Order: sequence, then C-alpha cells, then structure tokens
Amino acid sequence: MLFNLRNLLPELACVLAIGQFVASAPHGDPLNTDHGLEKRVPPQGMKFNGDSGAWTVIKKKNSHSSWADQKQGIEQAKTDSNTYYRSYIASNPTHDALLISALYVPHEGIFVSSYPRNKPPTGQAPDWAKAVAGRKHDKRHVEDAALWLYESTLAADKRTHESGKYPAGSTIFTYGQFAGQEPDHQPACGSQPGSAKIDPSCTKVLTTLGVKDGNNPLHNP
Repeated sequence: MLFNLRNLLPELACVLAIGQFVASAPHGDPLNTDHGLEKRVPPQGMKFNGDSGAWTVIKKKNSHSSWADQKQGIEQAKTDSNTYYRSYIASNPTHDALLISALYVPHEGIFVSSYPRNKPPTGQAPDWAKAVAGRKHDKRHVEDAALWLYESTLAADKRTHESGKYPAGSTIFTYGQFAGQEPDHQPACGSQPGSAKIDPSCTKVLTTLGVKDGNNPLHNP
C-alpha cells in the first residue's frame, strides 16, 4: 500500500495544483474589470472613448422645438439604451453587471455610454463635475458617463449652462443587468431602498442638472 501511495504522489500533487489554479482563476472575463476594456470585441455601432474609458455613441441632432420631436427623441433614447446593451452583450457575453445609459438632450442629440473605466476629465464637463463634487473614492456610474459625454461634445465656451441645468426635457434611460439578474430598464441609484450608496447619488446629480430619469418618473426634477 505504501508503495502504491508513493507512486500516486506525483499525480495527487498535479490534481491539487490544478484545483488550486481553478479556484483562484477569474470566472470568465467579466466586463466590469478595469483592465483591457479597449481590447474587447468592439460592440457594433459603438466607439471606444479613451478619456472616459467607455464604449460610446454620439447622435447629434438638429434643433427641435415641438413637443412631438422631443417625445420622439425621448423614445429613441429609451430604445437606444436597449439596442446598445444588446450590441455590447452580443460581442462580449457575460453574466456579470453590464449597463448602458442613453441621454437625450433637446437641440443636441442622444449620448450613449457604457460604464466609465477612467475618471473623465472634469474640465470637459464642468456642470457634471460640480454636481458630483464631494463624492468619496471618485465613484462613477454609467449615468455619469453619459452626462459627461454630452458636455464633452459642447464647444468649450458653451460647456457651462447658464442655469447650471441641461435643456428642459433632457431625459436619461439605463438598461442592462446586474450580476446574476435578467436585463431590464434600471432606475438611477439613490431612488430605491438598497441601491448603491454613493453621495451625491445619481438621482441627486440628475436633479441638480435638471435631467429626468426615464425609468423612474416619481423621482424627477
């Protein structure tokens, strides 16, 4: 018996080593890691933004004045949040958290973004930067990335809104999944018990900027 055990020792060591490797290895390649995002399979229709570290879409629109046009813009943003989530997850399947936000701004367009891996340059979005000032650990959410993206597209002398608020009718939609959950329309954090504990929350930031949460109209400015 001792002889046999000795013969098995190399095999046992190999099995233990493999088990330890598997236990310590990451589960798949989650999209919420901070490294290598720009090397992922590009989601169809989206471009990588090096400043925010997010996959983005910018749809510039001509000026619209009628409510009918604004309504169409709002509906399009809601559709886009779903469409680009589908595009992203089709290119990079995952069961981890994956959210896409689409912001509609009247007279400006629709601005779509995934989660920001980098800390976006505050100088390119002064109103957003002021609204999130004081947050600990520089926490950012996908809504922040869409807000920043919009302001960053404005001419330098127009990035500070006179009232500190975005144009009336600005509306944001977020669609996607949290780890282990089915995808759905997601309200901004801070609007529901148990949502992410950051202060100011996304709900506060949206209120400060005069942006409506299309997925949670009860908490709109």
